Amino acid sequence: MRWTNEKHGSDDSDDDQEVVHFQMPGLSVRITRWEPNHAMGVEHIGLVTGSGVFTLTALDESTTRFEWTEKLTFPWWLGGPIGAFVGGKVVLRSIWRGNLRRLAALCERAN
Repeated sequence: MRWTNEKHGSDDSDDDQEVVHFQMPGLSVRITRWEPNHAMGVEHIGLVTGSGVFTLTALDESTTRFEWTEKLTFPWWLGGPIGAFVGGKVVLRSIWRGNLRRLAALCERAN
């Protein structure tokens, strides 16, 4: 995995944004939105393209809802919409669920 950073804005501005990319073979993810304690947007670039957003919503003083929405597009040679269904709904869903369980465990340990 490789991380790259690009800083946008002036050094004395509150509007500075740092665009972060992380790359793996065939996959690059670019952070497109960053609202601390609220949201992070991502853009997938590579074999599979698309975008998504992670949002945090406080439900009460001790509970936060984490929502993840994402739209991916698979190329024709990976099955197009059928590949997206099989790859996204079946294969990636189990990977994402495991990732979310590990994220939840990290968050719970932090409290």
